[in-house]
Amino acid sequence: MNDRKTGAPVRKSVAGITTSGAIASAEAILLQCERDITWAKDLMPDGWPKEALAQGQQLNIVRGSAVAKMWRAEGRQTLAMHPEVVREVSRASSSKFPMEILRTIPYLNPMVVFADPPIIDSWRKGKAAEEWMQYEDEDHMRLTGFILSGRKDIPVLSLDGQSPGFSDILRAAMNEVTTTHDPDAKTISVLCFFDIYNSAGKKVDGEVASVSIPLDGIYTLKDLVKRQSDFFIFAGNNDGYGSGYASGDNSPRKQWITEIYKIVLGVILYLCSTVLDAERVPAVATKHLKRSIARKPLSFYRIGWTLGTALTKYRQSIPKGPGSQVGDLRHQQDPQHRKCHFRMQWYGPRDTYPCELLRGCGCDGRHRELIFIAPYWTHLERLGVSGINVVRRVSKAG
Repeated sequence: MNDRKTGAPVRKSVAGITTSGAIASAEAILLQCERDITWAKDLMPDGWPKEALAQGQQLNIVRGSAVAKMWRAEGRQTLAMHPEVVREVSRASSSKFPMEILRTIPYLNPMVVFADPPIIDSWRKGKAAEEWMQYEDEDHMRLTGFILSGRKDIPVLSLDGQSPGFSDILRAAMNEVTTTHDPDAKTISVLCFFDIYNSAGKKVDGEVASVSIPLDGIYTLKDLVKRQSDFFIFAGNNDGYGSGYASGDNSPRKQWITEIYKIVLGVILYLCSTVLDAERVPAVATKHLKRSIARKPLSFYRIGWTLGTALTKYRQSIPKGPGSQVGDLRHQQDPQHRKCHFRMQWYGPRDTYPCELLRGCGCDGRHRELIFIAPYWTHLERLGVSGINVVRRVSKAG
């Protein structure tokens, strides 16, 4: 669209562009969920021959179908992440925090979508595709979003008293899916959705991968990323359930799962933090969504729009030249840029009772909450610039 007077193109607002991108990502995920539900009906109860599709992929389809049905039945909440917030939290660090904090996610079984899907080099880049794929040139992937659910420990038992077979494994994979807030859940399961592109930039396929986060123990972000990258199984068509683990710190597999997990973890921790910036999107924004498994209207929220705008201004204000312009002054620090991070914050008097969430953690009767510290400058007054934006605290949505 052009301006009637000047003829110049009229730019849409950033909010409008990013919201449209988020809705497109949601649509792609819902269509993939619809396919999984259809395929799972054909898969059950015995599965397909592994020559037709790797058994690891069949398990993903069955889990994906169960997660999609649960999302439709309970929750139906879609969270659109601002691109700037996604970029920052994927680079964040953290202090140690108890994993029980993930039970405070303020949404039930949410679907998280990216307005500007992160681009990650494919772990199969430069190699021939699997036999069951209809293409050979695979270059990179776009992470369109993910759906959260809980996972229970379901033993694999045979119905006929014999040794468990693949049909028993499929049934257990479907039954282990539960809600994010089920007290019996042992882990948070993350179903990640990707669009696959070739070297010419053409979309050639979609893919779904499943990662998990423990709900017990105490870890840092770095610990969790290493933990997942060490035991994530890459599904293939060679040896049944998977084609092995990532090996070598610089291998394409290790780099791929590390990048994915950093993004996922950063976003989930932001959702749990006390500075969550959320706003409800009017139902009219999703009325043009193509027919899918979603019940209309979607419960659609924009996450990080206030914070993301502030982070964009902050990034633009960072000086491009030398950091300090005041010469060599003794006993004074030069300005430093501190990256964003997550931190457990103590609050409340010491003589209060321990909170139920963290009982037995040695908190001396005080409470702790997870907070997100946005990037900032130290000794800003020593920079020869002005107008650095200060990111303000945003209250959690009710």
